[in-house]
Amino acid sequence: MNTHGIDGIDENLEAHDEATISRFDTGLRVLLTLLFAVIWGLTETVLGAIVVFGLIWSLVTRQAPPPRLRDVANRLVTYAYHIWRYLTQNDPEVPFPFSDFPEAIEPSSDLGADEALELREMLGGAVEEVEEGLGSVRESRRGNADE
Repeated sequence: MNTHGIDGIDENLEAHDEATISRFDTGLRVLLTLLFAVIWGLTETVLGAIVVFGLIWSLVTRQAPPPRLRDVANRLVTYAYHIWRYLTQNDPEVPFPFSDFPEAIEPSSDLGADEALELREMLGGAVEEVEEGLGSVRESRRGNADE
């Protein structure tokens, strides 16, 4: 069954090895590719402005840019990554605004004390389990190195 529209593109791209893609879906893909090429250019410009602002901020204040600015930059980089995956046909999901705006691939590394505590509470015992597992792996590696 061939559905037209964005969902049809997703279905056809997932099965691209098995069947041909209709001309309508190809035409829609071309239009979306042009749209996302323009959006990527805008995203690149905004990221460039954030980089310049961050450098000026660091020169003036002698501190890293604010976490909120770094978070915005991180999410924009993730968005640009999703756009490129779509443009190169490595991801059938059409990026924002046709889907949700992506969360950052790698969250900011310097959480404040409050955010770190909140994250630890959200994760519950999972953090302790991972830490215990890592400790076990380190011990077994030391044991193997001693032999």
